[in-house]
Amino acid sequence: MACRSLLAALISACVPYQPAPLDQATLVSGYNARRLDDPGLLRYLGETGTQPLTMGWQARDLTLTTWYFSPALDRARAARDEAIAAQITAGTREQPSLVVDVEHSYAGGEGQPPWGVAGTVGFPVELGGKRGARVARAQARTFVAEAELSEVAWQSGIEVRGAMNRLGAAQLRLADLRAELVVLQALDTLLITRYHEGVVSRADVAQNEADLQATLVEWGDAEREHREALVGVATALGVLPNRLDTLRLVAPGGSWCDAAGELAHDSLQALTVHSRPEVGRAMANYGVAEADVRVEISKQYPDLTLGPGLFFDHGINKWTVLFSIPSIPLHRNRGPIAEAEARRSAAAAQVIAVQDSALAEVEAGLDRCKVTGALLAAADSLLASVEQRIGRAEAAYERGETSRLELLFLELARTRAKKTRHAAEQQRREAGTRLEEAAGVWRSEPPPRWPDLTHSPRSPEALGEAQP
Repeated sequence: MACRSLLAALISACVPYQPAPLDQATLVSGYNARRLDDPGLLRYLGETGTQPLTMGWQARDLTLTTWYFSPALDRARAARDEAIAAQITAGTREQPSLVVDVEHSYAGGEGQPPWGVAGTVGFPVELGGKRGARVARAQARTFVAEAELSEVAWQSGIEVRGAMNRLGAAQLRLADLRAELVVLQALDTLLITRYHEGVVSRADVAQNEADLQATLVEWGDAEREHREALVGVATALGVLPNRLDTLRLVAPGGSWCDAAGELAHDSLQALTVHSRPEVGRAMANYGVAEADVRVEISKQYPDLTLGPGLFFDHGINKWTVLFSIPSIPLHRNRGPIAEAEARRSAAAAQVIAVQDSALAEVEAGLDRCKVTGALLAAADSLLASVEQRIGRAEAAYERGETSRLELLFLELARTRAKKTRHAAEQQRREAGTRLEEAAGVWRSEPPPRWPDLTHSPRSPEALGEAQP
């Protein structure tokens, strides 16, 4: 009766198998159904203090949207959950064993029971700190999973901001070309009139017409670029491109180049080392390699198995004591220890390589800021020079000393100078973004409040504080 009760208790404690099949048609339908006005998404964004439907969609809002829909983050969360579960496995002590021996004697004396039964319960005893080493390695692997989760989130934010920058540049280019086309068309009309009046030559009219056609071709290329940038944003978000057709996007403004220039060089390097997720992941991997060395060293020491037993020896009851060494490490585990130490050295070198790469990217970002700063200054100088010429020409026009045609040519020069200035400004903005990515920071005023990455944004627990 007691055995049946114990067996029933063991069976009831088992975890039943729950199948979880995937239906690809349902997955495709889910992808097609993603919308930026999804109530769950808007609740998720609202909990972080933003209202994109009324304030416009900024890069931060789109990054959070990526986190909401991203299967890559779901995969990283599942990997973290697996690592946490592995800590339970690592901390589990070796389970006791039961050994039953049955013997039958064919040559026993008359009246002596022919059967002998022995039962022994073995309790393993781990020596050398093996369990603590396994737990430390499992914890280190959890840190790796968490670092990889942060890196996936960070990379998705970089992808979104890059797509937003390209879209903003395409929109600005379209606006500049639209203004240039207006001036060229006005010039075309006026030049044809002046040609018929005999004031200008046919060559002047033909040159303007060529400029107009070239700008129209550039306009077509800019529209293609704009559409590709819009599709790039949709791809980064994981939604269909037509979901963005009526979206009011707020392009990022300013550049971190100016703010970064106020930081001391060593402070910027320290910020990079502590903020870049790739550096954090490399350090976490080094922690795993360090724990591997500890595990292999602990295996130098043999384990014991101890346990009491009972022996029914052909009618005589006896008790026994089990003492065994399951495995004797005669070579003191030298080979695995050397392998683990080599992996630790490789992990240390990887930390240095990743850190050096990050610092080099920061140096390249600073140099890019310097170059784009010079380009922007030159563009500002060009625009200021054109503005001065226009001011003098307008005054001369009011005095009747110049013609409307000259003013239009100067207006075309100003439009093109503005286009050059906008392009230089966009390059500096992109340089600032690249520097932020290199340093592992997200510039924002006020600083953004990020939700907890360890919980799915589609669950009620995803409202804590976390860094991307």
